[in-house]
Amino acid sequence: MSKVARWIGPIILLSVVAAGVGYWFYWNALADGLERGFGRWVEQRRAEGVSVRHGAVEVTGFPYRLELHVAQPEIAAPRLNMAPEWSADEAVIYFQPWKRGHAIAEIRGPQKLGWIDGGVQRRATVVAERALSSVRFTDRGRITRYDADLVQVEASGDLALRRAARLQSHGRLADAGDGGPPALELTFRGDEMRVDPAVSPLGEAVDLARIAVTLAPMPESTAPAALDAWRDRGGVLEVNALHVRTGELAVTGDGTFALDAARRPEGAGVLQVFGAEAFVDALAAAGDLSGGAQLGLKLAIKALEERDREGRAVVRAPFSIQNGRIRLLEFGLFEAPPLY
Repeated sequence: MSKVARWIGPIILLSVVAAGVGYWFYWNALADGLERGFGRWVEQRRAEGVSVRHGAVEVTGFPYRLELHVAQPEIAAPRLNMAPEWSADEAVIYFQPWKRGHAIAEIRGPQKLGWIDGGVQRRATVVAERALSSVRFTDRGRITRYDADLVQVEASGDLALRRAARLQSHGRLADAGDGGPPALELTFRGDEMRVDPAVSPLGEAVDLARIAVTLAPMPESTAPAALDAWRDRGGVLEVNALHVRTGELAVTGDGTFALDAARRPEGAGVLQVFGAEAFVDALAAAGDLSGGAQLGLKLAIKALEERDREGRAVVRAPFSIQNGRIRLLEFGLFEAPPLY
């Protein structure tokens, strides 16, 4: 065996060891930076008036990923509208060392929510079999997209939701073509839900509810002053798609909305209703339609009824929100109070 051949094995072994040691140092540097970065994020939020509390913080996951474990996370924003609060048993945030700009978070244990509604403190608890979210962000920490997925959800307390087989939400920033402020695109979906019938005109059981909206431009925050500024510079909310199905009743629609000077929603849209008579009965039960108005609305809808390609009866019904009143085919249904 030549002298060169004798050295090939040790050289390969040393190279592998050196690479392993180098990656170990690299992973630990990333872990230290992640823990310090979390500490900076906490201090930045506190400087903004947001209360952030937590228990032990630990980074694990070597060698394939970084796992930031945060025990007993609690976040409260008393300066924001409704003063929201949130807490959980543990939050675990996953990062891949070779994939920057993407994180996955898992929330473990019951999530406790708090908020103020009309001067009254509200509380609720949400328990999910699985609660995951994905966040994509730039090198400067700006979030460009998020996705959240909760499976087998049970809720108690002051929430309208009671349970759901699945809840999903998605959001992303969409750059304006003229170089102006970006728009915010949001989608929410719930499957096989049970809700408080007192707040649902379509009843307790909702098989599917999905809404896709665009806020253009994106408001700076949900604080009243920021929402007023958004309204004053022509901010609009586009309902790109609405789909609600419960039993034989299905409603789809779209519309464009804004805020009026009294901070109430205003705008107009169109609904397509399958099972229109049941829809009117549900609206009458939830609203303040008189018997005569209910009959008039049924007659108006019957006159507009058509058949789709599958032979189903469908009604295309315009609706509007103006001066604090929701109207369908010019029949007043509900009050539209100020949003904040």
